[in-house]
Amino acid sequence: MLTIFCCPKPFRGESAAIQRAAIGSWLALRPRPQVLVFSDEPGIAEVAEELGAAHFPVERKSPYGTPLVNCLFERAEEVARYPLLCYANADIILTSSLMRAAAAVARASSHFLLVGKCVELPRPPQPDFDDARWEESIETQARRDGVSRGPFFIDYCVFPAGLFPAMPPFSLGRSRWDNWLIAAAQRSGAWVVEASATVTAVHQRHDYSHVPGGRSWVYRGPEARMNQRLSGWRNWVHLHSILDATHSLDGDRLRELHPGALWSQFALRAAGLVREHWSRQRRSGGGAA
Repeated sequence: MLTIFCCPKPFRGESAAIQRAAIGSWLALRPRPQVLVFSDEPGIAEVAEELGAAHFPVERKSPYGTPLVNCLFERAEEVARYPLLCYANADIILTSSLMRAAAAVARASSHFLLVGKCVELPRPPQPDFDDARWEESIETQARRDGVSRGPFFIDYCVFPAGLFPAMPPFSLGRSRWDNWLIAAAQRSGAWVVEASATVTAVHQRHDYSHVPGGRSWVYRGPEARMNQRLSGWRNWVHLHSILDATHSLDGDRLRELHPGALWSQFALRAAGLVREHWSRQRRSGGGAA
């Protein structure tokens, strides 16, 4: 059994449809998880009640009014009915493959962080969760049309309560805090399990109109810079990702990544970081000296 928690955007315009599809998919999973929705936005308590999720206020925020991640994680552990938790961004559609993967890893270890790459799709039609084939339809679309989000976006993670006892006060929805999860899990000696081959997770494409300052604020604004300082990494070279996993899950097969695989992942990680660096340089108008 699993407790899934999130902190959604305001339920307005396209975000409303995206988040209804995501949270609705979690509540349709079998076995049915507990779903916690944290928000102070007007109307979300009513939406949560309508969907069948539990609603809680956000207790602490950054000076810019953004929810703090450590507060969400701490409160989720306090009110969770189950000792296994999953944080998911509120635009991620999940299937029961997540439940099976979490159960498989939990049987093998009590100290782990399960993560996986998402595929991105334009917002799909609202799934009919009363149709027993809704998961099959989403998984088919993901295989056919989905584009991988890559290893640097940790849009969901499963972990046992107590895995992150000293999380810094990161701003939610800004860069770096999700990468910190992987580094912190590794430092604690936990398995970091990469489950992309097993878990179907769909990121519904959206813009950044919900953030004053848009995408630039999310990745390069003052809250993003604060997250970077809190994470302890001074530059992009130290960015942890799914490529730093210590184990992989394929179906029910859980295996430790041997040194050759780790070196391969290191090379991929380095290449990805170089591409990201030069992409940022081009966007900012910079270049080689």
